[in-house]
Amino acid sequence: GMPDFEHNVEPNNFVVDDRVFKAFKDYVAAHNEDYKVSDAQLERSRDFVARQLRYDLTTAAYGSVKATQVLVFDDPQVTKAIESLPRARDLATAAMRGRNPASKSFE
Repeated sequence: GMPDFEHNVEPNNFVVDDRVFKAFKDYVAAHNEDYKVSDAQLERSRDFVARQLRYDLTTAAYGSVKATQVLVFDDPQVTKAIESLPRARDLATAAMRGRNPASKSFE
């Protein structure tokens, strides 16, 4: 059927666990003439491959917009940025106080 474009993809949807990753590696090995990727290469790139697999599975089920949201939220740099937001807010607030003479932050 048609993808459900309104579905909110949860973190536990389309998890690429050891079983799924092994199935992918088995598929790649069976089609080695086409892909020419070793098991060791896949293992070294496991986090990236898992994110891409989850993206592709989400695309098939819910469309590219939802899949892009999954890809962004699974990105380690985005996670770090989100974790840094409270600190950034505090720094911005402190900087604004320092520039506003009415706040008397120098006392």
